[in-house]
Amino acid sequence: MTQELNNYLFLNLSKDLLITAKSTSQIIPHIKIPNRQFPRPFFVYDDKFICAGYFLSFEEEILNDQIFEMCINGRWKELANKIADFIIIFIDCTSHKLNILTSHSGKFPCFYSIENNQIIISTSFHLVDENLKNRTLDIGEAVELLTWSQAVYPREETLYKQIRQLPLATLLTIDNNFAVTTEPLLVIEEILENGRSSLFLDEKDFIDEFVRTIKVVMNNYLKTIEGVEFSTDLSSGFDSSLVTYWLQKLTHRHFSCHSMFSPLIYEDSDPEIINKFSKMHGLKTKFIDITEQYPFTNLDKINNAKHDFYVTDYALEKVSHALNYISDSGKKEVALFTGHGGDELFYSFALENTLRFGVQQTYFDLSDYSKTWLSSVLTTKGIEILMDKKRFLPKRNYPSPSAYSVSVLGQMYFPLFWESGVWPLTPLDDPRLINVFRRMPKSLQSKKNAKLKLCSLMQDVFVKEQFVPKGGPDKLRHRFLIEKKDLVITVLKKSILGNLGLVRNLELIEKLERKDSTLFTDLAISISLQALIQLEIFLQKSDL
Repeated sequence: MTQELNNYLFLNLSKDLLITAKSTSQIIPHIKIPNRQFPRPFFVYDDKFICAGYFLSFEEEILNDQIFEMCINGRWKELANKIADFIIIFIDCTSHKLNILTSHSGKFPCFYSIENNQIIISTSFHLVDENLKNRTLDIGEAVELLTWSQAVYPREETLYKQIRQLPLATLLTIDNNFAVTTEPLLVIEEILENGRSSLFLDEKDFIDEFVRTIKVVMNNYLKTIEGVEFSTDLSSGFDSSLVTYWLQKLTHRHFSCHSMFSPLIYEDSDPEIINKFSKMHGLKTKFIDITEQYPFTNLDKINNAKHDFYVTDYALEKVSHALNYISDSGKKEVALFTGHGGDELFYSFALENTLRFGVQQTYFDLSDYSKTWLSSVLTTKGIEILMDKKRFLPKRNYPSPSAYSVSVLGQMYFPLFWESGVWPLTPLDDPRLINVFRRMPKSLQSKKNAKLKLCSLMQDVFVKEQFVPKGGPDKLRHRFLIEKKDLVITVLKKSILGNLGLVRNLELIEKLERKDSTLFTDLAISISLQALIQLEIFLQKSDL
């Protein structure tokens, strides 16, 4: 998908204008908040202050004027704790200061660059990139992208040293001296305290509290989307089924279910099981065949996507295909309920370590990977740069009651949702549910079987066929290694990271040509190779 760059939030402001503007009328033309129904945009101002962005609350309704007043009074922490999807730009023309705040859900990405006395801010990486005069590759971040750790913890760094990103629930401040600070607003101890009540002793009491809470959460979400069409993403797994079940129980509104499937990966999502579930609950389900939606399927899109970062992967291809189908090719705006966050919810009893030590855990995981599968992709030099302690020491943890993996992956796929007019809703990632699951009885707590044990207590929700081992999309994902082998080899031959001595591009070519089985059987290697090809396609088109 080549982005329509005029559809994104965008601010382009000079240092001189920020520190000399005597009226908001001088700054307003430099801020663009494209109109859409959902999430709702807002743009409020007077002679002294400007407050603009998007806001979607899943608790009580918060009006535009209320957001305006909260920003004027510096109630940033209160805003950061709201259960909502939002991004807020606030400019104070009396103190000549600019603030940006994003929600802890992380649904809205925020990229910014402060170079040559110019401030550029956007929800689009590409729009910031397009306005840069110079770019410098951050080699450490480029290497780390091949490990997919960006799906594990938020970070401020991006592929280019000139572009930063604002982590979830973090306040960006640019003052009248052009000094830049970022401040995480949520406190680990306060997040943990919210769910620190004693564990449930009885499984039935726990289930009763879960049912009570999910009814509250789902009703809040349904109230938020009044007047907006909605659909559900339904698979044969537990998470999306649970969300769909409660939607059916709690609303009289018509909605459809969409299910992505492929005969190659029935072990990941089986249409027969979905049909049984749909029949059991009186649901109408539309099936979307994604067999041809695997990495690097659309060469025209790749060739035309000069500004697209990470132009294609398995998830991007299938989600893009499905979203266009759901929204009738973007002709209408739709809310899409998903089961994202379900895995994280069921294991949120172990949340504390992730909150406190997310970066540290990643470092030790990468250390283990570098001794095994990662050494098949990265050279010794590449691993040394990846594991450089000086690179990791400045990194911070960004506390959030929501799951990092849900918010970070949501930001990666933000352009697809934004362009298609489909907005993802993730009720299983709601802090109110997470706080209940943090009190899960010891009898249900198991790193391997917590979800299975709990779902077995909800027989009225699931069909018995759902209680089988669930596979993954590997057979579909791996198709690019066979059917797009020529493209992969061509890209590897021109590898920029290979020329820098960071990746084993020539060895990977040799393995592809002789069909080395490790590329097809070791999931980690194939995913890393896929990430490498995506990154190389982008880098080889850029003006570094």
